[in-house]
Amino acid sequence: MGRRRNLRRRPAGRTDHARRRRPWPRRFDRLVFAGRTPESQRHPGGARSESGADGDFDRISRSGSAAREAKAAQRSGVRGTLPILSELSATLSQINLVVQDMEQALDFYRRLGLTIKDPVEWPPGSGARHTSVSMANGFGLEFDNIAGARTWNPGLDEAPAPGGRNVIGFALPSSTEVDRLHAELTSAGYRSRLAPHDAFWGGRYAIVLDPDRNQVGLMGPIDPQRGFTPTV
Repeated sequence: MGRRRNLRRRPAGRTDHARRRRPWPRRFDRLVFAGRTPESQRHPGGARSESGADGDFDRISRSGSAAREAKAAQRSGVRGTLPILSELSATLSQINLVVQDMEQALDFYRRLGLTIKDPVEWPPGSGARHTSVSMANGFGLEFDNIAGARTWNPGLDEAPAPGGRNVIGFALPSSTEVDRLHAELTSAGYRSRLAPHDAFWGGRYAIVLDPDRNQVGLMGPIDPQRGFTPTV
């Protein structure tokens, strides 16, 4: 008589392959998923209402999923805004520039083509002045003089180290526009930090200092065919 076959029934919808691909032991399942926040306590979009370890795991897994979707979309040629902003823990929304002289600062950035409203003083008579401009993508560039910045940052240092290593970058429609705008700004008395040149990533690039010595980058469209390996 031959050997008896194992006739143990498998659960419906379960295969040996599925069992082998289990990403972690059963006891880790209980450790991670025990006490998950009920759906009714989550914010719209699936964000958790508390910041415990369970919420951290959910946030990490969701951001990882968004990143995988973005890569898959890039490979398949899908266009759109990825990852979905509601999936992320933080979204860059604005840059606040604290300026010594509001008129000089606005003159510089208006030369870049920005339509910036005249600043307003609030509270009246305080000397605190503010204005802003919104980009097409919703990103905001905010301007405050020192008195204005102290309305929301009371500990502001009036004389910090000027400039710094950071660069505020602006995309321009063509390489010739980089050269033209750099020449216009330097002719108006603004200091050039980096002359227009063909950068290694395939774009025309230059850096000019604004009146508060912030570095402002001017970059033309990227042409990968013009890229090269930089010398470090």
